Amino acid sequence: AKRRRQEAVKRAAKNSREKKPSIASNEQPRRGGSFTGGDAPDGPGNGPAFSRRSLPWPVGSRTIIHKFGASTNPTTKVTTENLGIGIKTARGTSVSTVSGGVVSLVHWLPGYGSLVIVDHGNGIRTVYANLSSVLVGEGQPVKAGEAVGRSGESVDGEYVHFEIWHDREKLNPSEWLN
Repeated sequence: AKRRRQEAVKRAAKNSREKKPSIASNEQPRRGGSFTGGDAPDGPGNGPAFSRRSLPWPVGSRTIIHKFGASTNPTTKVTTENLGIGIKTARGTSVSTVSGGVVSLVHWLPGYGSLVIVDHGNGIRTVYANLSSVLVGEGQPVKAGEAVGRSGESVDGEYVHFEIWHDREKLNPSEWLN
């Protein structure tokens, strides 16, 4: 499963590079700072601005059932790393992109179910997983608030998994959602 996820991430990065030119940026995310995307559908260099507590939630619920980072199962004592957050929401709820971009990957992955990765430019990507259905295709431009899929259900219950990446760094979505 881990190898499949790594292959999916590599494919998403490759798809992003092949579908549009990259735009160099000297901006880097900083603690408490912000960064901008560059290749949003509204034109190169005019990408979305991401700053702490500025992004809308991908679903109406704000109940986090799986936190970002390492957690240890109290029964099995196994520690796992969550690269995003799990947001509790009823199965079939519309899941919307938090900012404009281009869909770089639509894939199914064990443990994540159907997932969508949106490339916002300059190394900024968001991941929407545990989807019961997908409403977009690879290479499709999407606007902020556009539905990319419907939330699903797993052994952990009904929720959507959400991640924010800047290049290879996985950011805590809780710090970026308003």
